[in-house]
Amino acid sequence: MPIHNRENLVGKAIESIRAQTYEDWELIVVDDGSTDSTREVVDSLANRDSRIQLLTVPKQSTIPAVRNIGLHAVKGELIATMDSDDISDPKRLELLTNFLEQNQDIAAVSSWAREINDKGDEIALTRTSTHPFDLLIETPLCDPLINAASIVRKSALDDIGGYDESYALSYDSRLWVMLALKGYRFVAIPQFLYTICWHGGNVSHNRNESNRYARLAYASFWRITEQEYLGRALRWIDESLSSLKNCDLFIWGTGRAAELFVEYTHSCSDFHLKGLIDSNHALQGTTRWGLRINSPENIDYLQCERIAIASRPGQFEIADFLTHRGFDRERGDFMPVARLMIVHEKLLLEG
Repeated sequence: MPIHNRENLVGKAIESIRAQTYEDWELIVVDDGSTDSTREVVDSLANRDSRIQLLTVPKQSTIPAVRNIGLHAVKGELIATMDSDDISDPKRLELLTNFLEQNQDIAAVSSWAREINDKGDEIALTRTSTHPFDLLIETPLCDPLINAASIVRKSALDDIGGYDESYALSYDSRLWVMLALKGYRFVAIPQFLYTICWHGGNVSHNRNESNRYARLAYASFWRITEQEYLGRALRWIDESLSSLKNCDLFIWGTGRAAELFVEYTHSCSDFHLKGLIDSNHALQGTTRWGLRINSPENIDYLQCERIAIASRPGQFEIADFLTHRGFDRERGDFMPVARLMIVHEKLLLEG
């Protein structure tokens, strides 16, 4: 847990770790040159709980450098990141640790996250894809996992040399790219086990500068320059979606992502759209974009060869439904496309 001037917030963050149902943890708090009473707050908690260790950096540094200091100090085999103004659900460590213990081929796992304001009101829900293949496709396009909500194997972090300190901004984007390039696989659990707290004092940077560093990190996936990124990213999306060509294809969803995918298929050849699928009974039997909207319950009669999932909020539930109906993700029977379409639209606007 890197920390800088969080005297009013760090106590709640640390207490959320002390409340974990999984109790075999150590918390390394690295104070990054705080000038308020942050260290005193942490010291008070450490005196009551020997699992808490406070390290100090006398002069404020960068977040990746501070994280590496903590990384060198840990004794455990699994590294859970935690921001000093956020909150972990009591079962966060238990569920994510159990998952990694049961899936030795996975190097990192994250949950989804809620976002709240300084009054405690929920303002957003942050979801990512969940399947390793989908996350790999998305890694050079956007951050595949929520870094602060993740647990990573220390062996994997050591293998890539820890956090890249040349990326003072978007170091997490660089982290996922480096892990992917080494062949590591990661997963997200579709549960909200982490809360991001927005209070007006969050660490922030110039958005354009931060985006530039993220783009540089993504470009390193292909070992190309930032200037080459736009064209390569668009080709990457085309290549990823090519498995949905030359088959009877249905789109699950009727919202903005589905509309973008329909537009995309019109600009490319060899897509054979047969219809839409939506669980909204009021829409079933109607048409949108010239395609009939079908009920999921009729899926066995629709003669679907492939399904493009164009609904981000319900992506996991849809994938689970399809799996129980005999569709195989590994075989390519269905593919989430919502996040790809959102990124595709953004890239076109930037170009």
